[in-house]
Amino acid sequence: MKIKNTFLAPWLAIVALALITAIRYIDPAMLARRDNIYLSLVILQFLILLLPAVFYTRLKGKGYVSTLGLKMFMPDSIAFILIATIAIIAGSAALRFLLELINIPRSDTVLMRKIFSDISPASSPMFSLVAYALTPAVIEEFMFRGVLLTEYKSGGRICAVVMSSLLFALVHYGFENFILSFFIGVMLAFTYYVTGSVWSCVFIRLAYNIYTVFLESQLFAVLDRPNNSVFMIFIFLGLFLISLVLLLGCAEKMFYSYALSGRDPGTRDDSFVTGKVSFKSSLSSIPFLFCLLLYIIVSL
Repeated sequence: MKIKNTFLAPWLAIVALALITAIRYIDPAMLARRDNIYLSLVILQFLILLLPAVFYTRLKGKGYVSTLGLKMFMPDSIAFILIATIAIIAGSAALRFLLELINIPRSDTVLMRKIFSDISPASSPMFSLVAYALTPAVIEEFMFRGVLLTEYKSGGRICAVVMSSLLFALVHYGFENFILSFFIGVMLAFTYYVTGSVWSCVFIRLAYNIYTVFLESQLFAVLDRPNNSVFMIFIFLGLFLISLVLLLGCAEKMFYSYALSGRDPGTRDDSFVTGKVSFKSSLSSIPFLFCLLLYIIVSL
């Protein structure tokens, strides 16, 4: 189905954000009556994120799925993925301390934990791993680094990275969450372009979610002391910059090997694109502006 990408793509985020807004009014006690509350959280994520994304791929037509980078990453990407994971964790920690330093409260980047904050992962670590780490890693990466990144590819890589990351940040509602979510989106989009595989983003996101759900609060409990924020920003920012330098060096070697072997992980199929896609037209499209307005309303 040939529909202009800058019009259609933001509606996927709009639908997700609208459904997220609706389930925020679900009483956690109602979910607790189920045999397994974590199964209910998994089902909710399938309904609000995966089903709209799958419907969207069907709407785009036969063969669209093959353009989404769903192939497994090559073994030579493993070192890059490990370094990228360290960079994202270190960068997010630095941002957390920086935001708290300017009195912006900490907020959860895992949607189900943010919506149902009364449900403690400590009560069932294994089910929490599935509901809060594995499920969002697979579903959200399919939607944002698979579908939405692909939708903006024809506008250039900068357009694709920025637009998919902006929509990722908007769906993870809350003004206090925007900068951190956008940073994570950019890093994961960069990972996709280097490895050519959404699965590399899934593995990094899984590791990051595990860190967020099970380790971050303990880390901050130990490190977050009065008059300690500036020092911790310096430490984590330094670790992030070191990781970033190593990451760029690793990416350079990988692209060099791609050139020698004739393999291009960023090859795209533009047969599903209609109309001119550009950064300017993407930012000024009515659906994107509507998504931005809905984000502001939901976040207030």
